[in-house]
Amino acid sequence: MVMALAAGGSRRHSTLVAAMCAVKAALYIAALLLPGTGSFLKLTIPDPGMIATAARASTVSIGAHALCGFSVRVGPSQRPSAG
Repeated sequence: MVMALAAGGSRRHSTLVAAMCAVKAALYIAALLLPGTGSFLKLTIPDPGMIATAARASTVSIGAHALCGFSVRVGPSQRPSAG
């Protein structure tokens, strides 16, 4: 979702957002794997039901954004021409 919302920026901005998402995911995995931090932060290891719920919620959210006119742009953003 973050990548879809950040797709309108420059290539440098999109790369920075992707890197920050990757770092956040790595820190979450590290917190789950390091003894003590998972229990201290009250983290639970995701089970298949939690993953399925997250996938469904993401699908609904992306669909809602599409209905509102937002889209995921893979290429560079194109500015509307004046005139």
